[in-house]
Amino acid sequence: MQLPSCLQHQRKKSIFFLQTETSFNRDYASNYSLTIANQNSSVNLDLVVSRRISDPVWNLLTMHMTFAKENAWSKIMSFDLNFCELLQQSKTPGFQLLGVWMNNVRKYGELPRECPIREGHYTWRNFKIDKNSIPNFVAKGYYRLGVLMYIRRNDQREMLMNSTVDLMVKNK
Repeated sequence: MQLPSCLQHQRKKSIFFLQTETSFNRDYASNYSLTIANQNSSVNLDLVVSRRISDPVWNLLTMHMTFAKENAWSKIMSFDLNFCELLQQSKTPGFQLLGVWMNNVRKYGELPRECPIREGHYTWRNFKIDKNSIPNFVAKGYYRLGVLMYIRRNDQREMLMNSTVDLMVKNK
């Protein structure tokens, strides 16, 4: 797979995980945890889906940034994506960056490859954000990533899982 232009000829960066928070809906999962490992260079994720999820699953992905380690976070991007469509589109040409990110996630553990999402135990061990998957526009600083997985019901969001990860990006 050829890398998209935003990933070519870039300065090497290092990512350090600083803090994680998770919550989950016990109607759909019996466990969801995200822990920092390997001297802040990776995370471990455990998810036990307790029943099949047949409705389309959506992801609200947000990224906030601050230049100092403080609580003044500025949102720099937000995407609300149909996770089931995302699984399919990551395989198609024209979605190289998305494909790079999905391959990065799959390298460290199980990720459903299609919907519906089946019940089972999903794990990611020593998950790292590969240096070649960090776009050039990501500057050094502190970031807060949010991932809300949910089902849309009658114009409402029924939360499945929610994660917040604080991390630091450094130039090498």
